[in-house]
Amino acid sequence: MARRRRWPCTLFALLLGLGLASCSDLGDPLAPAKPDPDDEEPPPPAIGFAAAVLPILQGNCTGCHAPDMTVHANLVGAPAGGYGGLFRVAAGDTAASVLYQKVNGNPAFGARMPFGGQLLPDQIALIGQWITEGALDN
Repeated sequence: MARRRRWPCTLFALLLGLGLASCSDLGDPLAPAKPDPDDEEPPPPAIGFAAAVLPILQGNCTGCHAPDMTVHANLVGAPAGGYGGLFRVAAGDTAASVLYQKVNGNPAFGARMPFGGQLLPDQIALIGQWITEGALDN
């Protein structure tokens, strides 16, 4: 009678034992490491109305519009008469903000503002970003 070899079974048991012994609660070694909150860059501060947007409006709009049109409360959430229920500034929505559409030169909203000129592209982008960020009064 031939003698059976036991080494494949022994090798399997040894490998299984090593595999179980190496298990831990350290997580999946192949999973990406969680980012360290200290390594993340903080988000840029929101565009400030008083510091960034108001000077643009005062320098370009008060020649034709009353100064109270540069007051935050008279812009954000204020109905824009004659524009089908849209707001002068709809917080978070440039498409529904008449101010943005006018300075951006959307022909569906009439003449580009300021009348007889136009804001610099950086100024238009800043106003758009301020609106997108929620048109905060900061």
